[in-house]
Amino acid sequence: MVCIILFTAAGCLDPIELEIPEGQGNAIVINAKIVEGNPSTFELNLSQIFSFTQDTRGRIIAKQVIIYDEAGNELEVKPTGDGIYEYIFSENDPISIEVGKSYKLSLEMFDGRLFESNFEPLLPVPEIENIHYEIYDKTFVLPDQSERTRTTISYSIDTPLEIPGQEERSNLKWEFQRVYKVTDSPIVFGQQQKVCYVSGNAGVFDINIYGGGTTTRTQLDNYFVYEEFLDRTYGEGLYFTVVQESLSKGAFEYWQKISNVLERKDNIYADPPGRVQSNYTHVNGSQDAYGYFYVTTQDTSRIYVDPELSGVTETRCPSEGLVNMDGSCGDPLCCDCASVDNSTTLKPAFWIQ
Repeated sequence: MVCIILFTAAGCLDPIELEIPEGQGNAIVINAKIVEGNPSTFELNLSQIFSFTQDTRGRIIAKQVIIYDEAGNELEVKPTGDGIYEYIFSENDPISIEVGKSYKLSLEMFDGRLFESNFEPLLPVPEIENIHYEIYDKTFVLPDQSERTRTTISYSIDTPLEIPGQEERSNLKWEFQRVYKVTDSPIVFGQQQKVCYVSGNAGVFDINIYGGGTTTRTQLDNYFVYEEFLDRTYGEGLYFTVVQESLSKGAFEYWQKISNVLERKDNIYADPPGRVQSNYTHVNGSQDAYGYFYVTTQDTSRIYVDPELSGVTETRCPSEGLVNMDGSCGDPLCCDCASVDNSTTLKPAFWIQ
């Protein structure tokens, strides 16, 4: 058994160490999902393991990528970058993304290998009823065994697990986003100060799931989903967003297995993890593929963290490293907040403060 890097499809690529059998040279890693919405979207990240001795991998392009619905309709998707496929569905497409229907993914490689996923059902998702946050001091142990206490903020939600008309309780997966306000501190004489809104994902290395199908609970109340340090990005206000996804039984079991792998990696006494089961089949061969294709419906809810209530008095800018010794800019966000990625001077439509 050797170790590779598998990449999840949770909005960005996250490295996860998994064991795969020897003899699986040139293994394909296929992470893809369809999100039902207005509009519905598709995303695929495709890579290949080239060496088991150096854990090297590279993005690759398939000869053909096709999405099928259960009626046999098909839609070919073209790459938008190296190993990246993104598509926005329209009403003129031969496939419509609808709750209650099932879909599968087919990939033909340039060497003739053909991989197909199982059909994945699109299930409804319960609506988040409330988001809460709590601020507290948390003590943690450093690598040198000394202790440090940091002010921490945690988020929890209220959500039902049952949906009228559905026989089984919902399996859920959560992703998180944050948008904070910042006023920059230009170091160039005469440059006007600006207010920007900086967005980004949170908790991208965590697998946040709940198995509604494995419990008798019908409701989650004040259920913890995420925590982070309360830092200066909260100084001018921050919106925290929870994205709740529905998962099929197979998709939940896949993410649960990934979560178990991550937990064992941090526990030297845990048993070695088993193979993480994919839902792909090598149609014209016996080579395994890794990753998972799933379809989901999302519900999004946000909460505003007011700096007057959170007690954060320091703002993101100006920062201590604003100016380098030679007088150049040492913090691009603070020098010109409109110049960095994921930052805009346009106030988000949901920002009402």
